[in-house]
Amino acid sequence: MSVYSLFVYGSATFLTANDSNQAGALVLRDSSGNANAAGFTAGVLGVTNMTGPVYIGGTATKTTTYSVGAADDVVPYDPTSGAFAITLPPIAVSAGRLLTFVNVGTSTTAMTLTGNGAELINAANTKACTTANQVTRVWGMPDASKWLVL
Repeated sequence: MSVYSLFVYGSATFLTANDSNQAGALVLRDSSGNANAAGFTAGVLGVTNMTGPVYIGGTATKTTTYSVGAADDVVPYDPTSGAFAITLPPIAVSAGRLLTFVNVGTSTTAMTLTGNGAELINAANTKACTTANQVTRVWGMPDASKWLVL
């Protein structure tokens, strides 16, 4: 089964799309009505009658240690199985970059954002995210000095 992420900014809505036929699944269908998760591609999707952009990304929900990749902008995570860390990319190549981390579960177990090496997130090397359904956004300072939690 293929799984894709859909996050709607402004509403803090996070949905999971897949190509299964299970009840309650958000499924992308082709013109014949067949499940077609392969049609989901990363990028910005224009949608009428909505405020704010809708992003579709192929990032699977993170449940264990992960390093943010160049194509990541919205990273869904679920710490239900235990605490883990997600490492931010080097600030030197991320100035001006906005990253969003979304706890798609109901667990209050920590997912900890970690700076790359000794790099800072605000004034510390880590930022613990411990709230169920939490959305955390970090921005790479334009002078490439540190990450800033918004």
